[in-house]
Amino acid sequence: MVPLSMGEVYYLRVLLGKVRGQELDLSRAPTLAHLSFTFDALRAVCTADAVVTLYDTYKGACLARGYLADDLEWCEAMTSAIAICTSGYQVRETFVTILCFNSPANAQVLFDTYWKDMGDDLLYANDTLVRGSNEHRVAVLFHVDEQCAALGIALDTRHLKFTIAERTLARNVVRSTVNVQMPRAVRDERSYDIPTEKSVWDRAFASSIGNQRALLTRIRTAIDTKTGGLYFVDAPGGTGTCSRANIYDRSCIIILYCDLSIDQRLFIYKPTSRFIV
Repeated sequence: MVPLSMGEVYYLRVLLGKVRGQELDLSRAPTLAHLSFTFDALRAVCTADAVVTLYDTYKGACLARGYLADDLEWCEAMTSAIAICTSGYQVRETFVTILCFNSPANAQVLFDTYWKDMGDDLLYANDTLVRGSNEHRVAVLFHVDEQCAALGIALDTRHLKFTIAERTLARNVVRSTVNVQMPRAVRDERSYDIPTEKSVWDRAFASSIGNQRALLTRIRTAIDTKTGGLYFVDAPGGTGTCSRANIYDRSCIIILYCDLSIDQRLFIYKPTSRFIV
């Protein structure tokens, strides 16, 4: 199978699969007779009045023979792409190539037939997306639109509908995809209620003693002076070192996370300021 992205090689495959051997005999055209039964002979097309025309490209020969008059070839191209491509992104690239550099008879039907396979990679990027849902569909359409726009092609010029309502929904889906790709601990952190967490901090600070109060004071000072800090706390198991407090003040975020195992470390994720303990 040859993907459409290979250009002329793809159209050569089309001709090899459709042109009969006897049509490659160009002896009836003296100037082209030396090309008989060669790959170049596939570019020669005999019209109804027995005039043989040699086209510059295999694509031109396909068009002249009427092989691209309907969307059958594009359906075959999409089916081949789905079979050989390893991600939805590559299948989308095939569709965009068809849309931007060819003339599918009905781009809308072609999209509606294959969009689920064009969006498989988006399901891995966002585990809240459901295959076949409207959110999944508009997300695929959003990425197709972006790829076409990069080539200077607008979807409406190819008769592929992308309404304002769908664009709005797609932007929300893409925004949520970016959020889902954050580390889970950061996602949880960003969803906390700031006033509530501030209240938790105040109560914890009021009940702290000795070294606890000293550590929390240093952290609070680091926030107030915007100097930041990195602190490590060690203590026997079962004494509360694996608890986590989230403190919010003046748009700064502190995470106290006292377990140093690799899978529980938190990494900086802008735009928040973070102090890891």
